[in-house]
Amino acid sequence: MDYGHLLFKRAYLVTDSSLEGSAGHYAGLVQGWKRHKVGPLTVYAHPDLDVNSHGSEGLTIVLLGFAVDPLNGSCDSGEIVENLRSRWLKTTEGFFEYLDTLNGRFVLLVHSARRAFVLHDAMGTKTVFYDAESENTVISSHAALVADIQGYEMSPDAREFVSSPEYGRQNSYFPGVATPYSAVKMLTANALLDIRDRKVHRYFPRAPLETRRITDGLVEEIARLFSSQIDLLSRDHRLAVSLSGGFDSRTTMAASRDHREDILYFTYGGLQKYEDDALLAAELCRKFDLEHMVIRKEDCGEGLEEFLAAWRVNTAFMRSDADGAIAKAIYESRLRDALHLKSNGSEITRVWYRWGMKHMLPNDIAPDTYAALYNIRPRSPFVVDAFRRYVETVEFRKEALFGYDVYDLLYWEHRVSAWHALQILDTDAAYDNFNIFNNRHILKLLLSVPFGDRLRGRLQYRVLESLSPEALEVPFYKDLKPRYVTAAKTLAKHAKYYVDRALPL
Repeated sequence: MDYGHLLFKRAYLVTDSSLEGSAGHYAGLVQGWKRHKVGPLTVYAHPDLDVNSHGSEGLTIVLLGFAVDPLNGSCDSGEIVENLRSRWLKTTEGFFEYLDTLNGRFVLLVHSARRAFVLHDAMGTKTVFYDAESENTVISSHAALVADIQGYEMSPDAREFVSSPEYGRQNSYFPGVATPYSAVKMLTANALLDIRDRKVHRYFPRAPLETRRITDGLVEEIARLFSSQIDLLSRDHRLAVSLSGGFDSRTTMAASRDHREDILYFTYGGLQKYEDDALLAAELCRKFDLEHMVIRKEDCGEGLEEFLAAWRVNTAFMRSDADGAIAKAIYESRLRDALHLKSNGSEITRVWYRWGMKHMLPNDIAPDTYAALYNIRPRSPFVVDAFRRYVETVEFRKEALFGYDVYDLLYWEHRVSAWHALQILDTDAAYDNFNIFNNRHILKLLLSVPFGDRLRGRLQYRVLESLSPEALEVPFYKDLKPRYVTAAKTLAKHAKYYVDRALPL
């Protein structure tokens, strides 16, 4: 079987260099894609990637992917590009304020005589990799494509890192802004890449976070925005929702209540936790008389090795083959070419890193602590150095964070836009992805309530209750474990954390 047609599916490449005569193995493939000229830059877009562009008065904005504006009820990416452009021509602040209201999976290229930069959606789910060392501009959704065009090989340190047992046992993603190629870096959420000087600049946050109480009005606003997104998407897409035994996917399911009969609901199976998830998800679906599917890597069918040959290139060898088998199982299922509604990201607002460790984590900017939280070979020079470079690259400084908790932003900008974005890249061969939490306006609302409320997920609980109180009647995965077992595991986890990392108490 030949899966070569899945190489760099939904990809893009932005460069000021000619691909004619390039020694890159995939240069010929890219030249067959859609092509757009933007000043000295050429934008190449895979046939399955939507492109919307608007240019006049010396300003061009290109949107690669798709965007949704739930505040104003628009899913017209062309209209959204025009709105972005008109706001930029008035004030850059108005541009970024409007950007904060958008959801979707996209990359924006903004080009004028004065400025040229790229940025992505709120969680960075449409990846941006770039050559940080060459004088030429080479930016792509795929690290391996940048490396191929530039003739880079995987660095020895990276090769040793990905082949280590610790890397294979964990959720596979790289530390900081690093990739397997030393010259190729990843752009993380809330930052833009200046094309002309190759520097990364933070554009969010831009002001202190407003503090709110949990009110009926706040609950209703968030619930409306969640439902609005699915209403807009259902106009043009066949939708699929991945369900687990947890809270966030249940919120997505609840938000999709008006379209349930037209949506495919499924759960990943295999490991015991996933099997428990599948049982709870199936119970949820039975409650609402909906069909439910379980996708296991064993369902991947024939030709797995041929599929993995393309898939490994797409993911720049940063993911495990087990993830590739799941991607192929999805590709072989009825889910293929649906729009997958994922539900990661709410953890940003639920103090993920500080849970149980509020008084243990230092409040200063501490790359060594970030390396420890990364949890894969945390003491290795490769990982520690990657986080030191990360802090410098993305302007991760107290004065630039406007009072936001450093661990909320670390989870958002590193864990979500590095690990989660790569996880999404896993399945591009099968379907595109969307996330109802992937919106800065919504994330700011969820972050704005007091720490104790965020720790206990009170606002999210109220939103879920508002959307579908029946969804609360099925147990959650965490409720399946006896409370004393959960408490004991938590204490052991915290003790091991400090012993392993030799952090001060």
